[in-house]
Amino acid sequence: MEIKNIRNKIQELKSKNISHPELGELNDFRKAEVDQNKIFTFFENSLIELETQEDKIPSIIKNQFYTTLISFLDQISSFHTQIDNLVVNGIHRPEFPGQRSNILNWFAGDHIYSNPQIINLIIYSNSIKVSNNTFALDYSKKTNELNKELEKIAKLQKETENILNKIQDKVSSKVVNEAITNFDGLESHHSKYANAWFITFIISMSFSALAFGISIFFFPISDEPKLGEIIRNILYKSFFIVFPSIISKISLTKYQTERHLKILYSHRSAVLSQFKEFEISIGDSIDAKNQFRLEIAKYLFSDPQTGLLKNSNAGDLNVNPIVSIIEKIGLPKAN
Repeated sequence: MEIKNIRNKIQELKSKNISHPELGELNDFRKAEVDQNKIFTFFENSLIELETQEDKIPSIIKNQFYTTLISFLDQISSFHTQIDNLVVNGIHRPEFPGQRSNILNWFAGDHIYSNPQIINLIIYSNSIKVSNNTFALDYSKKTNELNKELEKIAKLQKETENILNKIQDKVSSKVVNEAITNFDGLESHHSKYANAWFITFIISMSFSALAFGISIFFFPISDEPKLGEIIRNILYKSFFIVFPSIISKISLTKYQTERHLKILYSHRSAVLSQFKEFEISIGDSIDAKNQFRLEIAKYLFSDPQTGLLKNSNAGDLNVNPIVSIIEKIGLPKAN
């Protein structure tokens, strides 16, 4: 009964096409489909081995074998769901290259072919066959063929690793180029806003100076002023002086914020622009490259101390909502 259920599950998974050739050679899953079919063939051959010697194989070995195959089939089904989600979300999502690479690596790995529970059943089945004189005559030939196949698998595994490393390097280079472009765009965006707020600051300061002059010369007080006249005079002067001063303060704060962000994204773009040269100098060591990329990522998102903000390490720059409204109304959007 277990064998029948496993075979039905294999046929169900095999009937689903996961290659998606429409995504192109660099983004499809055709390699995963090929490796998956090899895995299914290996499972089916293992089931045949079990069927031929089912009565002679201990229950504990058979149960471990059943559990292992079902677990692998569940994992494959889970990968099918992941592939469907990746295709639906699109190849341009940042998580696509990494998840695709993980899926390809899983199907291409040798962890299934070297699984102890499966190997134990095959070895036990073969040991039963060895006791048969007919099988014993052909044992040496089969062993040589198996060794040759293992050598082919080892060679194929090495070639696959080299191909995957090259693909990973290409994906890494593409991501870096896109990130540099994005950071340059953000730097230009905040540079325009910084210039606009600086001009606003200069204008508001000019108005402040003008308002100060007006408050002195155009609101004189009579020789014997009344209380109401004094209060009115103070209110007029306060309005002419305080309002431009508030605008000046807001403009200066916004200018410093935008200037800080411009320097921040310029810093990140500069770090990435040197990334490729340093990565090439590392060589072909996968572990060294991955460690280098991790360190670059940590350094990349460390904010430089510009001195423009009280807390340059703050992740979020909070500004008054009124300022945001003024910015939307008074400043043009960056293209």
